[in-house]
Amino acid sequence: LFSTQNWNKVDGFWRAGDRFAQPSSVAFSRDGKRLAASEIVGFVWVYDLNSNRIIREIYAFPDRTLAATAIAFSPDGSMIALGSSGRPAVDRLPDGRIFLSPSTMNINNPALRVFNVDSGRLVAGYSNSSKYTEITGGPVWSPDGRDLAFITDGRVLRIWNPSKQTIWNELL
Repeated sequence: LFSTQNWNKVDGFWRAGDRFAQPSSVAFSRDGKRLAASEIVGFVWVYDLNSNRIIREIYAFPDRTLAATAIAFSPDGSMIALGSSGRPAVDRLPDGRIFLSPSTMNINNPALRVFNVDSGRLVAGYSNSSKYTEITGGPVWSPDGRDLAFITDGRVLRIWNPSKQTIWNELL
């Protein structure tokens, strides 16, 4: 990370020497105090810009190829929605390689997951009955923070309430 005031390096964000730490998505919180960044093997870091340190590490997608490819903070900054454009995977080895199996493609491993930023706890996950579900656009929080809009494979716009676990609109 670099300061925009003088362009000096403030901090290193990725784990040193990790060849799998490839950034895939970033997002600022609405108040500008936090930055979240993801890498393709499944980790998301929430960085506090005032203290210049990582305050939360979330292993969001250990079970999907191309993990967190989209990030959105809720309007109040308490939740973070993470979307994956990848496919379900059985497991991931420590070196980042994954196992895929046709028999695992129907397991419940949601492509959109919502986490509490402070605790890192999974709050909700969106999945449907489709054989593959990928998030190809969004997610975007509604201004009141109740709903998420996103686009899934097949170009379907969905509006989802994570607290009620309900889709209340689908637009083709």
